[in-house]
Amino acid sequence: MTDFETEKLLARWIDGDTLTDAELASLKATLESRPDLLDAAADQVVLDRLLEHRVVGLADFPGEVRREMLPVRKVVPFFLRPKVWAAVATVAVAGWVADMVFHPLSQGPVAEITGSTGADGIPTEKSFRKGEILSFREGFVSVRFKDGAEVVIEGEAQLQFLGTNRAKLLKGSAVANVPESAHGFTIDGPGGKVVDIGTEFAVKTAGDQMEVHVLKGEVEAKAQGHRTVSLKQDKAALLGKSGVASLAIAPGNFLTSLPPKHGASPVDYLHWAFDEGSGLEVRADVRGVASPEQATGTLTSLPGGSIVPEWMDGVNGSAISFSGQDDYIQTEFPGFGGSSARTVSLWVKVPQNLKATEGYALVSWGAHSSPGDTWQVSINPDEKDGPVGSLRVGTHEGEVVGTTDLRDGAWHHLAAVLYEGRPANVATHILLYVDGRLEPAARKSIRRIDTDITGPLAQRVAFGKNSAVRSAGARMPKHTFRGGIDEVTLCPAALSQKEIQALMKTGRIEP
Repeated sequence: MTDFETEKLLARWIDGDTLTDAELASLKATLESRPDLLDAAADQVVLDRLLEHRVVGLADFPGEVRREMLPVRKVVPFFLRPKVWAAVATVAVAGWVADMVFHPLSQGPVAEITGSTGADGIPTEKSFRKGEILSFREGFVSVRFKDGAEVVIEGEAQLQFLGTNRAKLLKGSAVANVPESAHGFTIDGPGGKVVDIGTEFAVKTAGDQMEVHVLKGEVEAKAQGHRTVSLKQDKAALLGKSGVASLAIAPGNFLTSLPPKHGASPVDYLHWAFDEGSGLEVRADVRGVASPEQATGTLTSLPGGSIVPEWMDGVNGSAISFSGQDDYIQTEFPGFGGSSARTVSLWVKVPQNLKATEGYALVSWGAHSSPGDTWQVSINPDEKDGPVGSLRVGTHEGEVVGTTDLRDGAWHHLAAVLYEGRPANVATHILLYVDGRLEPAARKSIRRIDTDITGPLAQRVAFGKNSAVRSAGARMPKHTFRGGIDEVTLCPAALSQKEIQALMKTGRIEP
């Protein structure tokens, strides 16, 4: 291999291009046999790392200057550069230097896991060295790189760690939140790479291509073999062999952060076991958020109706059966307002022949007068919004809908978690769980959450009634639920998957 060919391969490798096994083996063999080229190669690697960590990280170092420097580094012959590594560039140490260049696993950790949800088998305390790969089948994992970038990865995913400020997404999707200290953070992937210049961006693999969505700030996107282009906030592109193609921005497809831990203090809650077995009242076990009087529910019917909910066998003891004929349960508890954190957990039995008019609602509260002012957990009845029969959270003109069809006549445990954000959004701050497992979302809306619990139209927590039914005498399609409900828990915190699984098994929130 000629010097020029060696230089081209090394320039491609340092620039982040993927070499074939044959190209990599040829490059390594040439460097090991040519101390002069090895010396210059080591010099180039050191220079590149210094630029990455000392220059690219500066907020006032403009991206266009970096783009102008790259061709210069490729064109200048490596063997004409100052031989700063001359003292060690001998045949005896050639293999050691080459191993340093191509096998950098001996370095310290470059990133660590900071949290996960729905990703079974992921250790909570795990660090990664350069070259190692994080792989998981489902759920979300958050990772912090040593230089400060925070990345939330969604499975099925594989992420390879290339350094303290660089990674390669082999499969899945990821959202990078990059502080000023980590500017220049880079994600390589199929078809190209994305370099941060002060931003929050999302990437997603698509075969041999990669999507990039700029949520905040700006990035530099480079398809392999093509020039670098700049993408600003609210822009998206597809990187591949054909270059960079425009895409419609889809921020609702990405979870930007994981729910924060709510601390070690006992979580407040309301819990309706429905174990009375008879009568027209259901009482709740309450800690901290309501009085027993507020939490007591009345079995009733909409005005003009004559049917009230009935008692049935439940998961534990008795449960409530709704006919879908105007019957529901009304409490005096106002619910949780604004965009405050919350969890709704319950067991549900949905008949196989559930009609489109019988899916609303399992648990609801709020005003239902302005977009985003409602909180309603239900079984999705509308095909236009996602799979019919799946778990749904609606906020009035905003919804997130799961994928599992629950219409099988069996009991299923459901949970909906909202974790607090500024602002909280339906697409990015709600997680769904079915039978203790994180539920993939088939549809998400971009809608700010601002649940109204104090206004003149605000409704108290109800079971089995659509929140759209506001006034006395109001009758409308899709107004009450048909099926069974048991063991309802509401709490003003974003419970973790482990806590939700404990609720499912024991009916209690474990401390």
